[in-house]
This record gives sequence, structure tokens and C-alpha cells, in this order.
Amino acid sequence: MRYLFILNPAAGKQDCTVQLIPQLQQAAVRAGIPVDAVATCKTEYAGHAKALARAAAEEAAKAGEQLHILSLIHISE
Repeated sequence: MRYLFILNPAAGKQDCTVQLIPQLQQAAVRAGIPVDAVATCKTEYAGHAKALARAAAEEAAKAGEQLHILSLIHISE
């Protein structure tokens, strides 16, 4: 099983992805998920998350793998 985290660096007042990516990886390890089963991508333009998710789903389907896609935003106060 693989996991893809799609992050939007434009969400909120500042780009939190620099801190968030290592935190996601550490959380995955604590949950018993191998590091190589976790991927993170940052969106670069409107509609990019959809394109990233579609490409990852197609790749996983071809490989016969299960894929969980999670899209995260961080809204700072």
C-alpha cells in the first residue's frame, strides 16, 4: 500500500510545507508505514492537485498497488 500527500503551499498565510513534509514522514514511521511507501507532492498551479492525483492513481493501478491519496491544507492564524 502506498500513500500520497498532496500539499498546497499557497494555502494559509505562509508556505508550511518545509515543516510539514518531515512531520508527515515521521508520523508515517510512527504509524508503521515504511518511508518508501510515502510520497509528498506540492501543488504549483490551480488544478495541479487533480493532475497529481490522477497520475498517481493511474500509476498505482498499472502496478496493481493500493494507493491512498490525502490532500492537506494548512491554514495559519
